[in-house]
Amino acid sequence: MEHIFGLHGSLKAIEGKGSHLAGLLLKASEVLASVEGCRLYMISIDAHDEDLIWVTEAWDSKENHAASLQDERIRSIIGEAMPLLDGMPKGGKSLKVLGGLGF
Repeated sequence: MEHIFGLHGSLKAIEGKGSHLAGLLLKASEVLASVEGCRLYMISIDAHDEDLIWVTEAWDSKENHAASLQDERIRSIIGEAMPLLDGMPKGGKSLKVLGGLGF
């Protein structure tokens, strides 16, 4: 059985810019609704730090995820988001999603 490719990680915004960063990521979720293989793209703000944004993703494959990063609409949003980051992203955790509610 092939597993769904998942990612879970966080992005730290510069002080006071968490809501702006989260808004851009929510905009990305609208684009990803029409991208092949995207099953979940969930954006959350940390309950204790409003400048810490958590991103949880589920994809049919790692290749679908990689292809989404080549989409010009997504690249544009990434370009808008980068100046809001407090340092470079450290990369998230890759996951093998087994299933659950909604899958």
